[in-house]
Amino acid sequence: MAKLFGRAGATIKLIQTKSGTRVRVSNALDFSPFPDTRMVGMSGSKSKIGKAIAMIFQEVFSEAGKDESISVQLLIPDESCGLLRANIKPMEEKTGSKITLTPKEKLAKFTEERIVTVVGNLQKISDGAEAV
Repeated sequence: MAKLFGRAGATIKLIQTKSGTRVRVSNALDFSPFPDTRMVGMSGSKSKIGKAIAMIFQEVFSEAGKDESISVQLLIPDESCGLLRANIKPMEEKTGSKITLTPKEKLAKFTEERIVTVVGNLQKISDGAEAV
């Protein structure tokens, strides 16, 4: 995550300025349902968040090979998943990424969010995450 923060938070500040999105990264000791994972929260319009996501992926995965497979997990409010579920196949076809949604019965008891996993190379996960 040091790569995402940059020196004195410079990288996060640059992403926020360029994308017009508020970006928050959880502290290492914050509670997370996923071991060894930091949560990144964003607020802004859909297009601005999409731009911020692409910039974050580029920063975090810049050392990945062009065709190296990368997996990212996104938390989506459960109430937004009906429309997502109906559009997963068209999104996969458009972006070339693999998109899966955790079943509702696998929701953790403490959250109303579902996990969307996007798999592909850097360009495909950027496009897939933006589509989601």
